[in-house]
This record gives sequence, C-alpha cells and structure tokens, in this order.
Amino acid sequence: MSAPNKRSSTSSTSSSSSRTPTKRLLTELSAFNSSPASSHPTLIALVPSPSSLLSLRAILSGSPLPISTGYASGRWLLNITIPPNYPNSPPTITFVTKICHPNVKWETGEICLDVLKENWTPVLGVVGALEAVGRLLGEPGVDSPLGVEVASLLRQGDTIGARGLVGFWCGEERFDGVLEEGGEKDARR
Repeated sequence: MSAPNKRSSTSSTSSSSSRTPTKRLLTELSAFNSSPASSHPTLIALVPSPSSLLSLRAILSGSPLPISTGYASGRWLLNITIPPNYPNSPPTITFVTKICHPNVKWETGEICLDVLKENWTPVLGVVGALEAVGRLLGEPGVDSPLGVEVASLLRQGDTIGARGLVGFWCGEERFDGVLEEGGEKDARR
C-alpha cells in the first residue's frame, strides 16, 4: 500500500515542480505587460508561444542604442526556451533574426553572455536576461567571440568598418513583424 502513496507523492512533486516555472513566468509576464515601455527600452514585445508557456518570443530594438554602435536601426526576433528547473537554470535565448555581433553566432543565433550561463541568478528573470542581451548589443566583448569577423574589426580598432558591417546587416536582416498572443506576423511576407 505504500507504493501507491509513493507514486502519488512523486507525481504530485513532479506536477508541483512543473508548475514552478509556469507560475514564475506568468508573474514575470504580468509585471512586464503592466510596466511602462520606458522601463524596458530595448525590449518591445515578449509573448508566450500558443502551444507552451515555456517557449516565448521577444522583439528587441536597437533604437535606444547610440548610433555609433551601428545597431540603432536594428530590430530582432528572439526565441526563449525555458528549462524545467527555471528559475534555478537560465533560459536559452537565441536570435531568430540574423545579427552581426561579436557575441552572437551568425548561423545559429547563439548568444555568448555570462549571465545566460555560469553567472545566471534567478533574480534576473527572463526580462532581465533580455535586457542584458539588449545591453550586450552596445557593449560587445571581443575576447571570446562567436562572430569572429566583426570582432576582428573591433580588435584591430576599425570601429568605422565594424559599424558599417553591423549597420548593413541591421538593414538587411531587420525583423519588421509584430508579436501577438497567437504567434508572430512578419510584415515583409
């Protein structure tokens, strides 16, 4: 008779642990949606997937960044995947829209940012992580780049060349769609 109790206790625990990320995300989304846009200048939109709350989409804008970065005209769609043990583990955030940046892999959109890996803290949350990605656009790290071409230009001191390359790709790969509760719509299609 102890086996059934043990089983129901286990399923209750796993059910409870699967609700933790969901409850936390709902709280974060509610706080984001009720805050003024000025409190998240680079983060334009954040919506869950229609099929799972543990998969979200976001739009980042480069408009608040200095023109000198080259990213001021950019607008990018990002994918956020929430792990089952969130908030104890960081979300996986990738650029869906191509971006030319020293800390982003062009082919996959993978982001190299310490707060999304070893320096993650649950206090940061999804919105804080996206804000950190937005700040990264204006403050690239060139020591261990994923985008080696633009990082090489910056390491050599060719800020004009880097800005030109970044600006070109911001125009070519700009996401002009919108995010809605049911998914995104691309204005280019």
